[in-house]
Amino acid sequence: MISPRFKFTLLFVAFFSSISFSQSKKLWIEAGDKCYNQQDYSTAIAWYLKVLDDTTVLKTTSVLPYEVQMVNMKFKKDSLKRGGKDSTKIVRKDTSGIKGKGGKKNDLKTTSPQDYVMMQLAHAYRLNSDHPNALMNYKKCVDRNIADSRYYYATTLMNVKQYQEALNEFDKYVNSNPANDSLAAIAQKKEAGCYFALDSANVNRIMRVDKLDTTVFNKGNSSFAATFFNDPLKIIFTSARKGNTIIDPKKDDPEYLCDLYWSEYKDSLWTPPINFG
Repeated sequence: MISPRFKFTLLFVAFFSSISFSQSKKLWIEAGDKCYNQQDYSTAIAWYLKVLDDTTVLKTTSVLPYEVQMVNMKFKKDSLKRGGKDSTKIVRKDTSGIKGKGGKKNDLKTTSPQDYVMMQLAHAYRLNSDHPNALMNYKKCVDRNIADSRYYYATTLMNVKQYQEALNEFDKYVNSNPANDSLAAIAQKKEAGCYFALDSANVNRIMRVDKLDTTVFNKGNSSFAATFFNDPLKIIFTSARKGNTIIDPKKDDPEYLCDLYWSEYKDSLWTPPINFG
């Protein structure tokens, strides 16, 4: 028969382990956020994955000096309660809106730690251009009904050229958000991009590139900046070659001074270049 004292010891160890594990995850989230804000997304991903991996604490020999690593606790809502307050509803800064990349300004949102980390992980994968992993993690966030996850899921579908699927997800997001929502407005614009990509008339055609006649264009010491000149059958270009216009023949060498020429396409050939003079 187990003595009450031994039972108390086991309960104390289990409780202390739970608190220690929660403290570790809190520190890992903070480390991940720091790297994320510094746009070091690869390192942020590593920290966020540690938070979501329930076996990490057992593989780590030393997480915190005072931790007792005896049990593998799930990331439960009540695991971060302290002082009678439920810290699962924590206020965190939404860093998905890093200027120029996230699509909207930073704001404060209340969410559970696990949902927050899952969303941050998906953002980090996307901003690190790892679209397959971003797609997989955004889908998990959509399944958990995390705010705005469907918008970023649709955006990532566009990145991997799954335009019809992206269009369906954008449509769901727009219909489930008020008309004045900033992301919903952007989603509507991206829907137009999906329609454009799905239009077979806009598919790029295969183009063949041929080297132009060396006696006309690629001649002299340097020839460059070719462009059409008032007509798709006329080309103007810059070239340093003999025959260039010079001011002082004693000092200037036409082969090392640039001048403007033009040529016209006639009877399947480009005419000899004409100097503008």
